[in-house]
Amino acid sequence: EDDDSSSSSGSSSDSSFDEASLNLEEQYNPVKNARYVFLTLREALINSLVIIGTGCFGFYFIEGFSFVDSWYFTTVLLTTVGYGDLVPYTKGGKLFATVYILVAGTILLNNMSMISMIPLELRRRRTEKAVLTQFGDSLDDSALRELATGPLIRRLNLATDHALDECTREMFCLAMLVRLGKVTEEDIKLTFAAFKKLDVNDENVLNSRAIIAGMIQKRRSTRSRESSQLDLANLAETPDDPPSNRSRESSYGFSPWGSGVTSNIFVPSSTP
Repeated sequence: EDDDSSSSSGSSSDSSFDEASLNLEEQYNPVKNARYVFLTLREALINSLVIIGTGCFGFYFIEGFSFVDSWYFTTVLLTTVGYGDLVPYTKGGKLFATVYILVAGTILLNNMSMISMIPLELRRRRTEKAVLTQFGDSLDDSALRELATGPLIRRLNLATDHALDECTREMFCLAMLVRLGKVTEEDIKLTFAAFKKLDVNDENVLNSRAIIAGMIQKRRSTRSRESSQLDLANLAETPDDPPSNRSRESSYGFSPWGSGVTSNIFVPSSTP
């Protein structure tokens, strides 16, 4: 059963990777890029027509402008030209114009942002295609050396100690993410530092042994902290002998530096 389950999981992972490679080929299809441009422009055009149409009908019914005047005033208002030859006179028209310019202006700015992002998005897709397909369908010695022990791999501390050059899937993914600009080298190093804190045994893997070692280390640190606090408390509760005690012991004939009796002690005579 275990073999069946492992084989089924392996086949499912293989199928998912096949789908990923298929999507990689389709991701940078020129037809898909053209479709993205068309959909973006269509969305911006529809938003603009809806906004202008709403303004036209609003001023047509509220102010009683003609359709041509409503269209003219709406476009002048949205472009912030403000000729002043046609203005709303009613309170309802003024209130509608105030709310309308705030909402419509925001939507038009969003449309302009969408249109301006088209060349940036196309450039990003070209960069991704160049990075992810730079090695083609096969590797040579120079490409493998670059992936296994290249400058980026050394900066990220991903290079292995194997005699032969070796690049794992995780190494390849991290290097490609950095080159694509998805993450920075500092982000990778921070994640490694967080992993290092959890990897108590320094085995480069997290498992049940790491959990047990972490619990033991935490218990030891707690005991060490408690013992140090107890030592400090004992030192605070044991002060040095004050000078008054030393003078009183000297007057009674006891020397603080020895157990003998001083010579100035008065001993009464036993005979009357």
